[in-house]
Amino acid sequence: MKICIIGYSGFLGSYILKKLSKKFFIIKINLRKMPEFDDKNFKNFLNKFNKSNIIINCAAVLKPRSKRDFFINQDFPKTLSLHMKKKKKKFFIYSYKYNKCFNKG
Repeated sequence: MKICIIGYSGFLGSYILKKLSKKFFIIKINLRKMPEFDDKNFKNFLNKFNKSNIIINCAAVLKPRSKRDFFINQDFPKTLSLHMKKKKKKFFIYSYKYNKCFNKG
């Protein structure tokens, strides 16, 4: 079985990678190397996910500042999910990290 881990270098992703790589073949994908959404190579980038049986998305930008950061956090999971639905892939796990600071005052 092939498992794709997105966000494999982060806190959660690195832990999942360590545990699952003992028993499964892991495909690691770095979203920082992802082409822009309107780039002609974006579809080829999405096709990399077709090789896996399960996709685990742990990627998130904790302090988004750019359009690309917001795309990774908000739009990429939906885009990938729709792409996988078209390819008839059934297993997509999405883990989202949400941090918020509260000021006491």
